[in-house]
Amino acid sequence: MSASSSAEDENLFCIVEFLGKKTDLKSVDLILHSWTFTNNKALMCRYPPPKDRLKVRGWVKKQKSFRDTWPTYPIEILAMADNFEQGERRLERSYTTINIESSDAERQGRGPVKTHTSIQSTLSGMGPLPFSPSHILPGIEQELYLNSSTDNASNLGNNSNIVVENDKTISLSENQHEDDSHSLMKQFEEILKAELNKIKRSIIYDMNQKFNELKDAVSVKSARKSVEDSPWKVLNFKLPRESDEEFLELEISLAIDMIKQNALKEIFHMLTIGSNNYIHDIQMIIKKLIKKDVQLLYSGTGRKIRGQGKKSFQETESYKCLNDFLMLKYTDSKEKIAVVTQVSRFLAGAMDRDGGKKERTLKNNTMATE
Repeated sequence: MSASSSAEDENLFCIVEFLGKKTDLKSVDLILHSWTFTNNKALMCRYPPPKDRLKVRGWVKKQKSFRDTWPTYPIEILAMADNFEQGERRLERSYTTINIESSDAERQGRGPVKTHTSIQSTLSGMGPLPFSPSHILPGIEQELYLNSSTDNASNLGNNSNIVVENDKTISLSENQHEDDSHSLMKQFEEILKAELNKIKRSIIYDMNQKFNELKDAVSVKSARKSVEDSPWKVLNFKLPRESDEEFLELEISLAIDMIKQNALKEIFHMLTIGSNNYIHDIQMIIKKLIKKDVQLLYSGTGRKIRGQGKKSFQETESYKCLNDFLMLKYTDSKEKIAVVTQVSRFLAGAMDRDGGKKERTLKNNTMATE
């Protein structure tokens, strides 16, 4: 991008198609226009490396500037967008249609894309191609039989540039015939290209969907592998922890070993495969992490009243791993991820868990009858 580009241009978004071999990239994606540049008349873009691919959507939304260390790729710009939401909508449409810019304002100044139906309708309303006098030998009369209810015929004389059709005379124009043919062929070419691009994007979209399903299936299968091949062996602690002493042993180990922290996060991932609700994830993880007896000893922030209170779960290494895992998993979520709030609510209900509510209700009923 030239130095004269305005700040407004740099804030625009664009939907691009990556060209050439790109085994580690999506075929089409939404990026910032400021990430694009021209190199030897070829349109290029800077795009984050594979290790940062999960962060791309968030960076684009926040309009993050590119880094000089990012790799570059050849691209074709399919459409522009004024804001992130519009860019998201157009990216989705790019998988199923070539008419990415859909609003009336966006369509102004562009000719309509003709479909097979519209072309067929146009052709059915057209008469035969004009007759060319060059096809008639000079000085020879030819008789033209007209397609009418009568068998009237007209003789073609030496003046061969006049044709009688349905009792009307029309002037022949060979140049007009060539122009019409060229225009028709050009329309067919545009339609063919548009349909092929549409089919291509549809196939790519289906392939991406199948690939994501395959990844999920592989993840589930990996989660069922033996302990020898899983992060459970790396963590080397039985879960859930049944007492505060056992939980403190895990905490000490996590505090001094980052490898065990990563193993615990991987276990969190395996426990929440298929879930897209962070509140459900928190409940599932804490149940697997500590038993009810340990849950009763903790609250979200360890609030104390007159010196009496519970321990703060927010201060534990396990909570830090939980928070890091959820922040990464829900990076692109538009919902606010209130981890400590939901942890507090879950721990506050520990008394009613594992039959506690039924036992408490039965006890209250017994006292009421006495």
